[in-house]
Amino acid sequence: MNDPAFERINVICDEVSAGHVEIFDMAGIRNEDEKKRCLSFLRGYCMASGAALTAISQTNMMMTPSERNPFPEEDRISDEHVKVHVIYAADESEAAVKAAGLIGKGYAVVYNCENTSPEKTRDEVDFLSGFCYGICGQIRVLADKLFLLVPEGVETDF
Repeated sequence: MNDPAFERINVICDEVSAGHVEIFDMAGIRNEDEKKRCLSFLRGYCMASGAALTAISQTNMMMTPSERNPFPEEDRISDEHVKVHVIYAADESEAAVKAAGLIGKGYAVVYNCENTSPEKTRDEVDFLSGFCYGICGQIRVLADKLFLLVPEGVETDF
């Protein structure tokens, strides 16, 4: 993603987290691929935060915060050792959503995109990046098309 669009998205997500309704104007983003990537990130963030994402015109998206935490603390795993799930993106049509749900519950996920197209990989990684941003988690590149996704509070040694 180009830096200005990503910076705007970060500011908007932070404002939504603070309880403000925000409008994301995509009129300045001329590249259709860039718009798609921005929307994937925003969908991931909204899944993590419970915020609603609504199209209000062809170029404007409204983000409305939620009082509800979609991943309450009591639903998170409480083991001293974090369990790791491995998900193969090519095996499931909703693999990114499944991975996000596991991260939200406190699991770490190794997300393998080796057998997916570059477009699908980019779309899913953008979605998962938005999700991780929304829960203060992290996404790390392990290898080409292989990612480690960890929730907040999980430390990695690399």
